[in-house]
Amino acid sequence: MNTRRHPSRCQLRLRLSKLQVPHPQLDQIRREVNLSGQWRNNLGAVYQLVQNGNAFRFEAKGPSCTGGYFQSSGSGTVTGISVESTYQSNYPSRGSCSGTLSQDGAQITSTCTDSACGTFVVSMARQQ
Repeated sequence: MNTRRHPSRCQLRLRLSKLQVPHPQLDQIRREVNLSGQWRNNLGAVYQLVQNGNAFRFEAKGPSCTGGYFQSSGSGTVTGISVESTYQSNYPSRGSCSGTLSQDGAQITSTCTDSACGTFVVSMARQQ
C-alpha cells in the first residue's frame, strides 16, 4: 500500500481548513451592527461614536493613564465583529486599537497601543 500523499491534496486540505464557516448569530451582527451612540470604558472614559456604513468616528474624554485628563478624537472600521481604530489625543499621545464586538453588540474589548501609555486592554460598554 502506498501511503505517500500528493502535495496538491495536502495544500487543498490546508486551504479548506482556513475557510470561515457562516454562523447565524455572527451574520446577524454583521447586518445590524451600528456603533453610534455613547460608550463608557472600564477606565472611566466616555466615547461618542458616529457610524456611517462600516466606518465610524469618535470623540472621547476621561482620566488618562498618568493621572491627568484627556480628550481625543479618532476613526475606525467595524467588519463583522472586528473593530479597528486609531486616535489622536490632546495629552499629547496617539494610538491604535484592535478589538472584538460582543455577539449582542453591546460591548467592545480591545487591545490598544498608545504612544504615552503603552499597550493595554480596555472594555467598552454601550450606554443607554
